[in-house]
Amino acid sequence: MKRSLIVLALAALALGCGQPKEDAFKSQKPAPIAIAPDTLKKARADSMKTVAVPDSLAFGFTVTLKGPAELHFTDSRDNHTGPASAEEYLPILEAALKNPNLHEQERAGLENMKATIQRTGSAAGFYTARRIPNLRYTNKGPLAEAQYKGGDALDLRIVATEPGTLELELRAWNRRVMKTARYSWAAAAGQEGGLDASAVIEDFTLTWDTNNDGEPDQELQPTGLDSALVVKK
Repeated sequence: MKRSLIVLALAALALGCGQPKEDAFKSQKPAPIAIAPDTLKKARADSMKTVAVPDSLAFGFTVTLKGPAELHFTDSRDNHTGPASAEEYLPILEAALKNPNLHEQERAGLENMKATIQRTGSAAGFYTARRIPNLRYTNKGPLAEAQYKGGDALDLRIVATEPGTLELELRAWNRRVMKTARYSWAAAAGQEGGLDASAVIEDFTLTWDTNNDGEPDQELQPTGLDSALVVKK
């Protein structure tokens, strides 16, 4: 019950807080490095299919990520959607700790959360930021899903949290065509990478940093790439 009170209090504070500056997931397109794993198949295209899309969803994309990893998005205004960074959530905790009416156990719980976030540099286990308009985001265990309505490009960033296989599906559509790209690759904890996702995406290369040095050293191509002509529903 007390943990529920803490969560409700923090949620209320989050609505009233100003938006912190997000530095950890700025939209940056890494310089491509022409290294493709031999284990990945070449992309396949199929333009013979048709798919009906409502006019209200004329532009957009969906993303599904399976595996031990975080899924993040950042738009051109540095709005972030995804597991919260320490910079995003610590101000909310600090504001909550200033409440003189906190129960002793509630204060102890908040102090423990603060210490954990400061030690790990991440608030992913405590809070999800949802600041990008028109982006619906859910994260349940090893499955993260997102749907974006609009024609803008978002920086899609994946951060592996444990060793394991990651599976990504990106489906993008506009008034002319729908494209579906699928990826599967092995990742170690701390590795990360991404691409620019949009309704009119042309380059499906996913750059990946295997050395954890902030510089991508692999280019992952889709294991499958399908396309279909769009018709109005």
